[in-house]
Amino acid sequence: MRRAQLYIFVKPTTGWTNMIPTATLTASDGAASDWLGYAVAVSADRIVTGAPFAAIGSHATRQGAAYTFMKPSTGWKTTSHFDAKVNASDGAKDDEFGWSPSISGTMLVVGAPGATSQHGAAYLFGQ
Repeated sequence: MRRAQLYIFVKPTTGWTNMIPTATLTASDGAASDWLGYAVAVSADRIVTGAPFAAIGSHATRQGAAYTFMKPSTGWKTTSHFDAKVNASDGAKDDEFGWSPSISGTMLVVGAPGATSQHGAAYLFGQ
C-alpha cells in the first residue's frame, strides 16, 4: 500500500503554470490510511501536516499525529524524512489529532476533534 503524500509546488519566476511537483513529502512511518496531508499549515520554511487517522502504538487507532518538515538549505526535495512528529500525550483511540494544524514561528497548535469524549481539544506545542 502506498503512503499518503504531500506535493510541494514552488512558484517559478514565470508564474504558476501547468507543472509537476517540485517535491513529494511522505512520512517514513506512515500508511495511506493515516490521511497524511489532510490539513496543512505553512510558516516560512516549515510545513506541518496532520495525519488524523494515524495509529499510535498497537491499539490506538485514529489517535492521530502531526508531522513537520523543514525546507533544506538546497530547496525542497522528495523525502520521507520528517523533522518532527507530535501527538497528544493523553491521546486515545478516535481522538483524530491532526485535523487542523496551525504554525507561527515557534508555536504549533493541533486540533483533535474526537478528544475528551468527543468535545474536542486543541494542543499547543512550543513557547
